[in-house]
Amino acid sequence: MRVFAISNRGLIVIGILVAVLWGLIYTERALTLRAQQDYLEVMRSLTISPVKAHPSPARQPAFPASPAQA
Repeated sequence: MRVFAISNRGLIVIGILVAVLWGLIYTERALTLRAQQDYLEVMRSLTISPVKAHPSPARQPAFPASPAQA
């Protein structure tokens, strides 16, 4: 007398569910990795100072050097 018997149909259903589960795990890990990369990219862009991101043109000295100093 069999107490725990799994039919062929049951094995097929278990196999399909396991495949779906692995697909979901792979998708979740890929999305989490992508979200982490996006988060780090945003944090890097926010920490860059405006001077480094947009350099200002070279300024002329406020007082030109006198001919005696040159």
